[in-house]
Amino acid sequence: RGSTRGGGGGSPGRISSMRRGKRRQETEPVHPSLSHQFAIHGHSLMLSILLRELPHLPGGLPGTLLGSSLSVSEILINCQYTEVLTRTNPGAACTCVRAGYSIVCGALTVGPIAITPYTSLIFGLWRKVGERSGAAVKNFNDDQDLICLDSSLASVVAFLTHCSELLLLAPDALSSSTIMLETLLPLFLPNGRLAAIPLNHVAASRHESAKASLMEAFAWLPPGSFPMIADKVFAFAAGHIRTGIEIEVTGSLLPSLVNNEDKVLDAKSLPRAERCGQVGGARDIEGNLMTLWSDVAHHGERESVLQLQHSKMKRSNNADRELRGSQILGLFAYDGDESPVPTPLHSVGTWHEPVSPSSCSRVRLMDAAIQSFSATFGLKDGKEQHNAMLMLESLVPPLLVQLARATGVDTALTEPDRRNKTKDDHAAIANIVSVLLACLQALPLHEATHDIPIGLGPPWMNKAKDLLLTLLPSTSGVVRRAAAEGLALLATLGVTEDAHTLQSTVLHSLDEVMQGNQPDGKVRIPVAPVSAARAGSLLTLACIQRTTHSITEKHRALARKRSVKNATVTEVQSDSLPTIQMMTRIIPSVACYGVLQDREAFVVRTYALHSFGLIIAYSSQLDEDNLDVESLHLLKKALEVVEENFLAGWTSVSSLYDGGQEADKLAAEASFLAVLLRLMSFMVPSLHLLASYEPEAGERLSAMGQMMLEAFGDHPVVFTEAMAFFEQLSLHTSLLPPRAAFLRPSEDHLTSCLPYLFQALTPDHPVLLADRNWLSRTGILSSIRGARVAVLSAKLLAVNGVLVPGRYVGDLPATLFSQLEVSCGRRIFVGENLYRAVASSRRADISVYDHRVIEAEVTEAIDAVLLTEAKSGTTMLHWILFTRCLLTGSVEKSDGIDSDEFTRARAKAVAKARASESALLVFEFAVPVRWQTRCQAARSATLALKLLSNKSDVGLKRGPHFDSLIANDVFAEQLKELRASQSQTSKLQSFVVFHAGEIVSAACSSAMATLDQSELWHVQEGGIRLLTEIISCIGNAEDLDDPGHILLEEYMSQVISCVKHGLVAFLEDDEDDAEKLFMLGCEALQSVVQNKLISDAVVLKRLVKPVLLSQSDVTFFGYENTPDRNWLPSEEDTSYKNFRLSLLPILGKLWSLGQLRGFVEDNLLPESVAEELLKEISSSTVELAAYSAAVAIDGSRLLRGSELTLAGMPRRDSKDQSARDNIALHSGFLFDDVHDLDELVKIALIKAWPACVANCMYTLVDVLQDEDTDEVIRAACSIWLENVTP
Repeated sequence: RGSTRGGGGGSPGRISSMRRGKRRQETEPVHPSLSHQFAIHGHSLMLSILLRELPHLPGGLPGTLLGSSLSVSEILINCQYTEVLTRTNPGAACTCVRAGYSIVCGALTVGPIAITPYTSLIFGLWRKVGERSGAAVKNFNDDQDLICLDSSLASVVAFLTHCSELLLLAPDALSSSTIMLETLLPLFLPNGRLAAIPLNHVAASRHESAKASLMEAFAWLPPGSFPMIADKVFAFAAGHIRTGIEIEVTGSLLPSLVNNEDKVLDAKSLPRAERCGQVGGARDIEGNLMTLWSDVAHHGERESVLQLQHSKMKRSNNADRELRGSQILGLFAYDGDESPVPTPLHSVGTWHEPVSPSSCSRVRLMDAAIQSFSATFGLKDGKEQHNAMLMLESLVPPLLVQLARATGVDTALTEPDRRNKTKDDHAAIANIVSVLLACLQALPLHEATHDIPIGLGPPWMNKAKDLLLTLLPSTSGVVRRAAAEGLALLATLGVTEDAHTLQSTVLHSLDEVMQGNQPDGKVRIPVAPVSAARAGSLLTLACIQRTTHSITEKHRALARKRSVKNATVTEVQSDSLPTIQMMTRIIPSVACYGVLQDREAFVVRTYALHSFGLIIAYSSQLDEDNLDVESLHLLKKALEVVEENFLAGWTSVSSLYDGGQEADKLAAEASFLAVLLRLMSFMVPSLHLLASYEPEAGERLSAMGQMMLEAFGDHPVVFTEAMAFFEQLSLHTSLLPPRAAFLRPSEDHLTSCLPYLFQALTPDHPVLLADRNWLSRTGILSSIRGARVAVLSAKLLAVNGVLVPGRYVGDLPATLFSQLEVSCGRRIFVGENLYRAVASSRRADISVYDHRVIEAEVTEAIDAVLLTEAKSGTTMLHWILFTRCLLTGSVEKSDGIDSDEFTRARAKAVAKARASESALLVFEFAVPVRWQTRCQAARSATLALKLLSNKSDVGLKRGPHFDSLIANDVFAEQLKELRASQSQTSKLQSFVVFHAGEIVSAACSSAMATLDQSELWHVQEGGIRLLTEIISCIGNAEDLDDPGHILLEEYMSQVISCVKHGLVAFLEDDEDDAEKLFMLGCEALQSVVQNKLISDAVVLKRLVKPVLLSQSDVTFFGYENTPDRNWLPSEEDTSYKNFRLSLLPILGKLWSLGQLRGFVEDNLLPESVAEELLKEISSSTVELAAYSAAVAIDGSRLLRGSELTLAGMPRRDSKDQSARDNIALHSGFLFDDVHDLDELVKIALIKAWPACVANCMYTLVDVLQDEDTDEVIRAACSIWLENVTP
């Protein structure tokens, strides 16, 4: 009561102030156009997003919609030049301009091909901005003018990000871009009109965003394309780098600059992680770290970079991303350059693609400054480069300089006078090393007078060397890695090995650091900086070897590109490096002998092991099959190092021996084991060379890998390295003894990793659906990385013959389908990280939250496991019955499961019970399963039937799975053998034909699947494919319970309904998927007719009716003419649909009519049915012949242009490029451009051409033999016949 009266508690004061604020807001007038401004802003933003996403969807983006959008954007942008609007409401004009440029940015994401016709419009808008840059737009103040400039600069960056190819292809593209940037840059210089930072924080962030866009655009331009203003760009970027370091802004560029191969060194134990990326994407830990270390971004900042993100994360095939022969390591440690240069101008020098901008304007500005600074650094002379190094030197924190001197690093840096305020040194260190590394990577390979001794090198290089040596003792792992890579670049940038070269200077300085001497008798500092300096020095030696190898490969690739034959390629030879000397510096740090107190720190040993492996790998010492004495000794030493460090790694942490390093040792456990496993993985391919010396080396390494996986396998990084080791081991099984039959899976060397693989592969239960007390899963159990590694490992081990039935305990298909089900339920929106206030790294978001990448990998793994198990053929029925349960969403309790009778019912019950047990593992997560899981289930069932039918075919006879009579005979023989041996009834083998009714019912229910009165098109497609396959396999099988009748006779009502649904879907629904379903319905119709499942002519006529062509569908045309393409949209049609698929219905009809005519001519149908069918398909004879001939010609040309024969086999005479170009199909009778056709249409053309050519031959011959045929038609048919005849 007292608090409410006197306000002591503070609540009444806040309440009263809120009420006064509310009354004040009610009294303030609201501009009537504000709601319209909101509408314009929201609609333009949504249109921009749609323009970006539609091209990646099946229907694509209609060209008319793109043109209309750009016309609207032009009107909105030109509002800033409308004096009436700018005078009465300048804010509304700014909203229109911003909305217009937002649409332009969305249109630019479509790509260069679609945007080419509109480049003149976009360049004209930029030209107007440049012409009026001297003064603000009339009636605009500086803040309002800044809104327009920020939006226009964002469109320039979007153009360079998504359409850089047009810089040379489009007229005036390069000049228009550079002129606009050169005109706007002076506005933001110290004496410019917009140099002052606005006081409003929103305007200040927009100011930072505009400057960031300006520098990002210069970084995207080809090197040397802006020589007149390069000096100003360099000074502008340098000033912002200094300012950013002083105000403690940490850029996000550094992780993208360092090599991913060394990322394993940043791994930390789960309880001791400090930053993102240290625990391999464990969701429970990384999510919290991401929130703690991320910046804040408001909606304006997020919208500025909405369309500047790279169009897609470049992911290539896993087989193309191998690291040292391992696809698993290639997922995360591959560091190849996958982004080709957009134009030949960018290939001059070493241009690097700028990274995607951060949504936080301060971080984005820092990144842009570093990238533009490095892009122009190589254009400066030696003096300016030296001054830039001096600027960076003045920003180094004094504490780090003292630590560097105390550890023996003589960097010749003068300790500057500093502010007394203690600041976060990590921001300064990270930014400085980012600048140094970006500049060194941007230099060409021939920098510093290649192959000419130059004494100590240019002054700026010596200063850069001093700076990097100063940063080497940093406690930050990523900074230490960056400093090591920078020193390696300095030591290999075209400088030959000489006593007075920079390379020798760097190596000598590293020797001093590794000795850890105390110069001038100073007091010894704690061991942590000394250990960090030694670790960084060891890594530098390895980076020198790797960089030398990389430069050599680049020179060789350049020589191959230039077709240099028998020419001497100038390259940095590996022999010029003191490899053996570097190895001798590393080996003492990996040794585990001696007094415990004198051993290296744990982090030093970890870095030494990693460096040891890198030097061996990139020195090509073990690449040959026949090793020399020196290389063989090196391999023996590597094996000795691995075994000694493995044994020493089990030493417990003790204060007596570790002396203050307890925390570091516990934190470095994960990286130590991961590095040791990677070294083991690299050694496996060469261990066969030690067979005469160490015959059991493979067994010992296998046991070590199993123990490390058991002890620390819950860490995602350690698990990744362990599975990569077992991947290599599965490729070199000769290193292991033959597997004994009596061994359990856990005792086998290869299958000992499978329990941990299944643990990582099994997804966690959702909280709401868990049937037991739910506990938060940590480590590998909550990591996307762990799930991806487990999925890929399952695929590779299956392909390599390890995961075969009977060799492991567990249900791998059910586990994979469970992972697919859960991954599909955790999908997030692509740009979700751009629509929240936390500006986290996109790479970190994907590593923690993006489950979409797992979906495709799981489906590939399921197919690989299915293909592997198909070699034995014993589990194909289990796959079919298991997927049937997933399709129906139910598990049937089979009768007779407890019976001991040797009957067919007993065999069926046992098979269904096993399939139900597998399905229940998936149903623990969802019942019924998602449509993606049902699609994959239908696909797997179809593939299993195809594989089983290919294996069962023996001459003209079908195997027991698809012939009921043969199955009955084989089953009778089984009964005799089991009764004679008194075996268990569970060994009875069932066959597909025994379960035909259940499979057909599941396929029919999937073929007509719906959800909430909406068609599930993808599930229906899978169901019809499965139905077609089962009909082709057992369509003629006899019913054992009703002799004289076929097995599918009682299910024909369901089958006909499904086929009819597929045939009439596109008539009842205008969805794109309905046209695909119609094509599949045509295939099912052909299968039904071919297998003689319909004996009633009336039923067949009704079923065939949807594929008949009417007079309005086709009209006759000659060979020299073009048909009426009534399937394309008319000018009055305003609907937007996928017209790339619009050719499917006509192709399906022509294909079906050709196939049905072939069935009649080949006497595959009863005579009464054949006559009625021939009457139905004989309408529009001449017109049908012309269209069939057109499809036949287009399909055959498409095949031949694809370097294939008409039978679909590779052509042997396709080496001549000019001959291929003459054959290649660019346009046809039914289309103007082959690129306008969907891949499904091309497949349909290839499928349909044989049936169409046969049908048109029949028809053309009949027309020519008919005496009543018109002479004009007769002449046209003769030309058609000449062109379709071989």
